[in-house]
Amino acid sequence: MDNHRTLKYDRYEKIKHEVCYLLEECPGVSYPLDVMNVAKMLDYVVIPYSKFDYLNLMRALAISDDAYSTVEKEPDTGMYRYVIYFNDRCPTPERIAWSLAHEIGHIYLGHHDEEPKEEHELEANFFAKYLMAPPPLIHKAECRNYFDVAVCFNLSMQAAHYAYKSYEKWLHYGPKDYQDFELKMIENYPVHSGFGFSESFVV
Repeated sequence: MDNHRTLKYDRYEKIKHEVCYLLEECPGVSYPLDVMNVAKMLDYVVIPYSKFDYLNLMRALAISDDAYSTVEKEPDTGMYRYVIYFNDRCPTPERIAWSLAHEIGHIYLGHHDEEPKEEHELEANFFAKYLMAPPPLIHKAECRNYFDVAVCFNLSMQAAHYAYKSYEKWLHYGPKDYQDFELKMIENYPVHSGFGFSESFVV
């Protein structure tokens, strides 16, 4: 999940703001984030792999074991729509949530409107991390380690470790004062520790 390649500073900052814009489009959200509900509020179609027949399931798994997103034309209306396909047989709901957040990132950052680029995966990973556990909210929740992050934000231990490392960098190397969008995030999005997953992954 984490690797040694990085994006430019300006791109990280841009993605942070994009996450904030997304959250503003989803009234009433709180943390831990119900990513399935976020996708639906953005009018993205979300389809589990269990809806596929055997041949299409094999094709989906060849693309990704976890999830992928596409732009598809509705046969009835001729309108284009964003579709996220996800493996609902993944071992844990935490992994499903991260995969959905990753694909939301691909869509929201406009990757489907561009030629594939190597940095798209880095951008989608950072988007997912910042969407699922933003450093200002990790600080608000008074998380002391990555285990606390996993509990508060319903992340896998791997994803929580990834998020907590970014939080530590933000804490030690970021601006001394909160940025305006961070203050808005702290004010608008409550964190309910140990809230647990909704039943939104049950299809």
